[in-house]
Amino acid sequence: MITNVRDRRMVLLAPTAFMASLAMGVISLAMIFVIKERFGASAQTVGWFCALFSFTYFLGCLSLRQISDRLGPRVSMAARNLGTAALLGLFLVLPSLASAFVVYGIYG
Repeated sequence: MITNVRDRRMVLLAPTAFMASLAMGVISLAMIFVIKERFGASAQTVGWFCALFSFTYFLGCLSLRQISDRLGPRVSMAARNLGTAALLGLFLVLPSLASAFVVYGIYG
């Protein structure tokens, strides 16, 4: 039986965080094919596209950590999931590869 309040929260939070990270990985893989088919991107452009996500994700982890700590895990994950849904929804109506780079960089 889990008696510590922090441990009880982690029972729900840890699997949720894992599933969110797994979803990000699946979305990143799918984006390779979307960029290739929808915008006719070359292999080099797709490579830059993937590198952009990794770079902006790294910068976001470093720069947004203080905000995330201040908000708490529940609010941070809710904001992240809403932001992800909004940006990926926006991605469906983008007119050009340049705008796709901008939105995907923000997504990272």
